Amino acid sequence: MDVNLGRIAVSLVARPGSAPSGAHEALQVSSLALDQALQAVSFNFDPPAYIPSGFEFRDAAHVSGARELLILTYVRQAPSSGGSFTLVYAPVTQYRSSDGGGRYLVVGDILSQTMVGAHAAALVSTEARAGGPQALALVWENGDFLQHLMGLNLAGGDLRRIAESVPAMP
Repeated sequence: MDVNLGRIAVSLVARPGSAPSGAHEALQVSSLALDQALQAVSFNFDPPAYIPSGFEFRDAAHVSGARELLILTYVRQAPSSGGSFTLVYAPVTQYRSSDGGGRYLVVGDILSQTMVGAHAAALVSTEARAGGPQALALVWENGDFLQHLMGLNLAGGDLRRIAESVPAMP
């Protein structure tokens, strides 16, 4: 099953059994503070307005090369309670093919269609493994950007509230 977001379709893929081998495109990754990330990327962005109680910003990663991504990571302040969420900002054009269509692949167990505000979205669920956390993710188009929000040990209501608090992108 695919979930169509408009310009991009989200597809579920099986979990890899091992790390992929072979040639890979060269990417540079920088770990940054939030103010440094604002300066490093080639686009303007604002972090989510809603951060659940007990969570704090940990770091930003700027991935550049053939593709550009910004990844913001937040963690629960009490490490023993676990929990984190990661928000990816990526220009939609990076996922579009020459025919105008595009595909974004996600790993998980269940893929379903939902909404983030007024935007069509994909909800990705990964069942908890023995002793492991449950993972939920939302993927949606926000202006000319693809947003991918992933949460570990985070209530679904908090995940949706974070997604809906991400300011509109150009």
